[in-house]
Amino acid sequence: MTLIIPQSARLTVVNLRRNYSNQRRYLANHGEFLAAQIPELTSDIDYITIAAAFDATGDYIRAQKFYELAVEKSPTNALRMWNLRGLARFWFNQGNAQRGRQTYEEALQLHVPDTDSIRYTKADTYLLWSRIEDEHGYVDEAKRLRTLGQQAANRIGNPQMRESMLKQLSSAPVEDADKGDAQAPSPPKTFSASA
Repeated sequence: MTLIIPQSARLTVVNLRRNYSNQRRYLANHGEFLAAQIPELTSDIDYITIAAAFDATGDYIRAQKFYELAVEKSPTNALRMWNLRGLARFWFNQGNAQRGRQTYEEALQLHVPDTDSIRYTKADTYLLWSRIEDEHGYVDEAKRLRTLGQQAANRIGNPQMRESMLKQLSSAPVEDADKGDAQAPSPPKTFSASA
């Protein structure tokens, strides 16, 4: 069975996307203004949200500024890791794979607690890194990073968390990885106190 979408529906979708992008840009501009007015109340999540909005609407100079501010304002190394991942993806998408790799590496080298949640995040960082390498045609590097991600995932003590991440790392060939996943998947709600 084939679903036939009328031309008017396609036009409606295009118009909705344009409207959404305009709203995003509008709100990002206001976020930038407010962040400048009250910097003492602005957090890393504010900056990363503004950065992502500018990035999505093509304002790459301001996106870079806010990605870097998010990293700088990160209150912990665990949050700095998350913010560096966003900045690394930004560098890749700007055509600077080398700087993106350096930024992913910086995220993985941070001194963070050795907990299952952090181990999960590290394995997920390898997964995200492998996907962006694949998106940019670096298939061998993507495969290498998947292997490193599997090694990191095998360190997770909680069996459900470990299996969830291993499944994601091995569920599809590198070339078929979900290309739109910029956010880390949430680990299962069961946590283990063991290391």
